[in-house]
Amino acid sequence: MTKELHNELYQITFAGRILEGFNDAEVRENVQALFRISDERTASLFSGTTKTLKSGLSHADALVYHERLTKAGADVHIAKQPAAVVNPKLETDSAQPPASSDAEPATATPAGPQQETPLEFTGNGREYFGIWIVNILLTIVTLGIYSAWATVRNNQYFYGNTKLDGASFQYLGSPITILKGRLIALAVLVVYVVLSEMYVEAAVVFAIAFIPLVPWIMVRSLRFNAVNSA
Repeated sequence: MTKELHNELYQITFAGRILEGFNDAEVRENVQALFRISDERTASLFSGTTKTLKSGLSHADALVYHERLTKAGADVHIAKQPAAVVNPKLETDSAQPPASSDAEPATATPAGPQQETPLEFTGNGREYFGIWIVNILLTIVTLGIYSAWATVRNNQYFYGNTKLDGASFQYLGSPITILKGRLIALAVLVVYVVLSEMYVEAAVVFAIAFIPLVPWIMVRSLRFNAVNSA
């Protein structure tokens, strides 16, 4: 693996689309607050035309912008900045950048010589055992409710102890969101069990109707992990 991500510049693009679970007015207000722009400028961002919100970013800085805007409900994308683009006019040129939860984005790192950078894992079995046993006990005591928090703790431990070029990864998932998803899955399972006991034919129809939803559920799960990984 090389330091290619450090040598290339990236940009944040936005086509006016919002993420599922948000409403249009809420996202517009969030984006306007993050960038501190006028109502007219905000309206132009949601016109449906793909616009560049920010360019000239390192990959790390682009991830910070992506994280903040995604939490605001905006369906933004990270793209490599074309090499031919020099000081492009940005849609949010005069706006304030969204702040990271830790620090303001740094300036882009200039290109330099490439070198191989291996992944490094700094965790150990004894340390993780303490997390694992607490997760198990609390999950049992809370009848499974704590399992969402256990998942977040596990991921945060493994992400935080996985490093690349001295920088560790982050898991940003919310246990409340995970719990809601599991409760919905549990409700679907209960409905299926009840139908199978009372109306076998209805249970079969229910199972067949559920099959086309499996790919969508898998994609949503992968999307959730990707959006909440930094």
